[in-house]
Amino acid sequence: MPNVYTTTTTLTLLIEKALNREADWAFREYPTFRQMVDKTTGSLTNPGQPAKLIINNDLALATTELTENVDPDSVALPAPTVITVSPKEYGNATLRTLKLSELTFTNVIGDIAMTVGRNMIDSVDKLYQNVFDTGSNIMTKENAIYVSSGTNVDNVKTTDHLDADGAARTAALLRTRLAHPRMDGLWSAICHPNVAYDLKRESGASPEPPHRVRAPSGSGGPEPGEY
Repeated sequence: MPNVYTTTTTLTLLIEKALNREADWAFREYPTFRQMVDKTTGSLTNPGQPAKLIINNDLALATTELTENVDPDSVALPAPTVITVSPKEYGNATLRTLKLSELTFTNVIGDIAMTVGRNMIDSVDKLYQNVFDTGSNIMTKENAIYVSSGTNVDNVKTTDHLDADGAARTAALLRTRLAHPRMDGLWSAICHPNVAYDLKRESGASPEPPHRVRAPSGSGGPEPGEY
């Protein structure tokens, strides 16, 4: 009877580790801030910089009653508001060699394209976030009191949790300041999952928790609700 071998010691040079030829991607935050902006430069007359955006202003309200046989006086149109936008260029580049292309066991060309594309999306989203973070229209909760003219988020304490009252106050401020809704008469808001938890768990004064009122996906969905 022949001997039974259960080792590969004699064939060490023929045994190699197996590697997955498709590389996976690291987890990252989903880009969210860019979707909050829907304004573009519009239809430009020609390529060039800077771009000027025109905002037409309304006439003063005509609240004086007209006389039937007297023509109303003509008035000049209000001067438009001109917003100047200076385009800026951002980007990234990677090193790629013939040796890298020929010897790697993964699809390195496709991986490079995916890496640069993900970096572009995340970088642009961060630029949008920086603009939001430096905004001056801030509602804060400082020592359990909501402040509509808050300027320093450092005054917010760890015990200052967002509740239905704060969400409703913010929606009221947007309406009174004539902010244009994004969809279906509503504005969008982004909050940390822990903040959404504080808002969802609040029972409120009414029998129904406030986040269930017109909630698009019910109390179990990712949206805290509508206010």
